Amino acid sequence: MINAAVKEMHTDLAFHEGLLENLFNAVMFSTRNRQITFWNKAAEELTGYTRAQMLGKSCCEETLLHFDKDGSEVCSGWYLAAQTLEDVLIREAEVYVRHRQGFLIPVRVRVAPVMDRSGSIAGVVEILDQTSAPSSEPQAAVQPAYIDALTGLATRKYLEMRLHSRHEELNRFGWSFGVIRCGVDGYAKILRQWGPSLADRMTVAAGKTLANCLRSFDVVGVWEPGEFLAIVPVLSAGDLYAVAERVRGLLKGCCVQAPQGAISCEVSVGAAVADVRDDAEKVVFRATIMMNKSRKSGGDKVSL
Repeated sequence: MINAAVKEMHTDLAFHEGLLENLFNAVMFSTRNRQITFWNKAAEELTGYTRAQMLGKSCCEETLLHFDKDGSEVCSGWYLAAQTLEDVLIREAEVYVRHRQGFLIPVRVRVAPVMDRSGSIAGVVEILDQTSAPSSEPQAAVQPAYIDALTGLATRKYLEMRLHSRHEELNRFGWSFGVIRCGVDGYAKILRQWGPSLADRMTVAAGKTLANCLRSFDVVGVWEPGEFLAIVPVLSAGDLYAVAERVRGLLKGCCVQAPQGAISCEVSVGAAVADVRDDAEKVVFRATIMMNKSRKSGGDKVSL
């Protein structure tokens, strides 16, 4: 139904607005000069930006940046839309968009041309669907002691319990896993300069981005203020490094607004693959050493 409506759409959007407004999919229309002229309720819910905030804005502005799976910004040249304006083809891709609160959301974006009554291209319509839910494990832990009140992620107590169970599975069945520990670079400075409210917002943005970029069977939670830990099933150190690098890149895409402008979330990341000769505490210890190594070398880096 969505594709049919998109293909047949003309610049007389008033005819279609009733249909598009009530779709579960987030929908936006942009003219050839990149001005947003339509923004439905689902787009408001997905991004946190209201219609009033977005109508008339340019879709190239920082509020609508798209990021690839590695955290690289892909809006240069207006990304898929620019190509569709050139050849009038429908395109789709899986990307991340940034919510108003600063965290990244995984979406599938479909871009299609919108033709005017003369058959000339008038702009493009973008349809966005969230592609995956965050890891459900912390939410499934019904005991309040296992859920961090600020982020909704797992607490350190829950992470420690899962680390021990994962290590038992490694010893009994050979199911390998790794640990990723990451800390927000300059967190103490943010806390000191801007206060706990902004530091909390940075923690929430980073935590939600982490939950959105990891798989449903990965476990992620708050280890210390401004620091997170993830337990990730992997087959090799190379696999773990790839996950850790994706985490670093995507976290760099989230940000929070401070009085003097946006503050990006750069992190120092350390990772370690569990070994049967270790206990759970030693795996975390090795990941912590690697995180500190990244931090001492300037931050915004992965060490394994």
